Amino acid sequence: MTLYLLENANVALVPGVAKWFGSRVESQIRTCFSTSMEIMIEVMDRIEVALEKLYKERQLNMKEIYFKNFDHEKVTF
Repeated sequence: MTLYLLENANVALVPGVAKWFGSRVESQIRTCFSTSMEIMIEVMDRIEVALEKLYKERQLNMKEIYFKNFDHEKVTF
């Protein structure tokens, strides 16, 4: 996720790694908040847009997978 956000939101984050932060942080991301509120708002807006894009892409991929071999002629509701 950190690489995706770097490439799509231009936001650098650190993955939660048990070696450095303990076992409870696996699959989490970390960030530093030592900046202005204006910059944090911009960062959160970029992350929101990137995650919305990722969600939509995954939804389209799921539809393609589920309905790839779907024959509307053979199914009745």
